[in-house]
Parts: sequence; structure tokens; C-alpha cells
Amino acid sequence: MKNVTILLIIILAVISCTKKENPVEPIDETGKQIIEYFNYEVGNVSNYKSIISDKQNNKLFEASRISTLSAQVEVDSKQYFVFSEQIKLNNSTSSNEIFLNFNSGRLEQLVDTSGAYLMVPDSLKGTLVIELSEASTIFKYPIKSGDKWEVFLGNVIMGTFKINVISINAKYTGVEQIDLGPNYGTVSAEKVTYTILLNFPDMSNPFLPNKQYYYADIWFSKNLGVVKFSGSKFFTNFLVGGEINMSDTLYVENQIRY
Repeated sequence: MKNVTILLIIILAVISCTKKENPVEPIDETGKQIIEYFNYEVGNVSNYKSIISDKQNNKLFEASRISTLSAQVEVDSKQYFVFSEQIKLNNSTSSNEIFLNFNSGRLEQLVDTSGAYLMVPDSLKGTLVIELSEASTIFKYPIKSGDKWEVFLGNVIMGTFKINVISINAKYTGVEQIDLGPNYGTVSAEKVTYTILLNFPDMSNPFLPNKQYYYADIWFSKNLGVVKFSGSKFFTNFLVGGEINMSDTLYVENQIRY
């Protein structure tokens, strides 16, 4: 089960796609409305500062992130925005890419699961089926207080049994004022809270639940997009295409645009 656990976590962090020649679907009216939140033009650059702490809120590291909208590509007849993410922590720099798409009033982040079974141990092939969402629904519009939706879902099927091993769900909690400093001042932002459930059972008793819950918040502001996020580093790394592993659940990250 250890190998399966690592497999499913890595899949969450793999954000890639293959370019298609099919025509792009037109954007509907709801899609046009959600675009008001995101000033997506190739060349746009967003800067974030970050503080990483332990669960007791003791500050451990400071970091920075530069998010650049570098291109647009077609994936399965849909238009995706490609963001190049550069993260600086101490003296090291890591680079990632994420792919975002507007789909009928939803902002979706592409997750490529095509290589999932390449990492399944031979001993489990033929007896194990993995079901994973192809995209994560990060934000939706229109939105009202109390709205809930499924962000991402991962199941493992063994024979006639299905085990939910990963689920991420969102709840909209309302508008807050966020101080972004001298560049942007104080802005109104929609706050969404995410609940992350990890349930990786022990293979000696796979039907005994082993549920662990983690939480994160994201603030979305019109024309600026994501202006702040805070919570489990497991989820915040996922959002920026970073390498994800279980050790991330031990840390909390706060990022804010400036």
C-alpha cells in the first residue's frame, strides 16, 4: 500500500497535457462572468510572498513565488492557460507549470493521470483499479454563501470494493477585505475553504478507515484572481504544481500577493 499511496499523491502534483489540433469550444455567458475574476493575458506576472510554519504556527521559512502566464494551448478542444511557477526557498529555486481552464462557470486545474498505472507495483496489477478526477475545480461562478462543490476525487477499487483514498471539497464562506500592501491596497475577495481527506488504509486490513483531514483557504478577487491562500502545505503545493508528499501535511503555508 505504501507504493499506491506514493502513486496517488504524485499524480496530484503532475500537471501536464498534450496539444491537440481540434477547434476550441466557445466560451458561454457564465464562462465570461467568471473570467472577470482573472486577468488572464499572456505575459502577466503575479508576485507572492510566503511564510511556512509548523502546525503550532512557529515560523520556519520565508519564500517567494513568481507566477507568469506564459502561453495558451489547446487540450481536448479546450483552451488552457499555462502558468510558469518559480518558487524560491532559502538558496534554492524550483520551477513548475500548471494548466488552468474556464469550463461553464468553473475554473479547472488540469491533472494528468495517464501514467498512473506505470507506478502500480506488479504484484497489484490486475487486482487494482484507480479512479481519479481529470481536473480539479478550484473556483466556480456564480457563487453564493454556503455553496459547496467537489474539487477532486480519487478512489481505489479492489474487486467489488471501492475505497475513497483522496477527496477535496470546497465551501464558499463569503467576502472578506484583504490588505495587499501599497501595490494593490485593500481589496474585496471571495473566500473559499477546502477540506482535504486522505484515507490510505493499511493493506493488512484495507477496509479499516484511516482518515486524516486537512484544510486550506483561498481568497479570489476580481481582476486579480488568487490574492491569498493559507493552510496545509499538502494542498498549497498542489495548487502551484509543486512536488507533493505526505511530509507536507506537517506544515502550514501562507501566501499573499504583493
